[in-house]
Amino acid sequence: MRECEKIVMATSFVSSKFYAFSLLESNELYIGNFENDNVLKFDSENSHSVSLHYLPKSDLLLSILKDCSVVLYHTDKLPHLPVIGKLQAVRTSEYVGLVQSFLIKGKEYIVTAMEYFILKIWHLIKGKMRLFRVIRTGGLIRSLVYLENSEMIAVLYQSGKLAFFGVFSGKLEREISVKAGCVENMFLMKDKNMIGVMNPWISEIEFVQLQGKEGN
Repeated sequence: MRECEKIVMATSFVSSKFYAFSLLESNELYIGNFENDNVLKFDSENSHSVSLHYLPKSDLLLSILKDCSVVLYHTDKLPHLPVIGKLQAVRTSEYVGLVQSFLIKGKEYIVTAMEYFILKIWHLIKGKMRLFRVIRTGGLIRSLVYLENSEMIAVLYQSGKLAFFGVFSGKLEREISVKAGCVENMFLMKDKNMIGVMNPWISEIEFVQLQGKEGN
């Protein structure tokens, strides 16, 4: 196993043979080979990556940078990573780099939360991201999940509220206040149709029951 002198910020598998990772305060993206432990470095547009998200259906790797932009790499020529596009968000005093991909009727969509109070939904067509919808939310977003059955996006605000927005309507469907206090993250439990909301400071998880079969 390869050892790093710096802190690893993000990792992602990009095939059965290769993996990607980034290091704290490094303006480079790395591709490692499981078979021979070789590592190649690639420029990450003068800002280090805080999150990596692989889209196997489209052979794309999304790198969310500290400067609030997203770089798209094509992974069909690994270990090489050609850049095919870059999305720039408005620079804020605090960055939030969240990405979730999902399919609706065979079409691939990506939702990003990278600015104060804004969700952007992108339609991925032939390796290109086209802006599909902008949703203005009610607070700074800490986490998000896609609810397949209801075609909604659930977002967790820094204030401790859960909000549910329709993908196609862009409208706020409902809000829930959670009791966990200072929250940082959430996760979807499909088998129980619940969302778990985590407060890392007191090691507490609150479970929120979804209506009907929202999370399935």
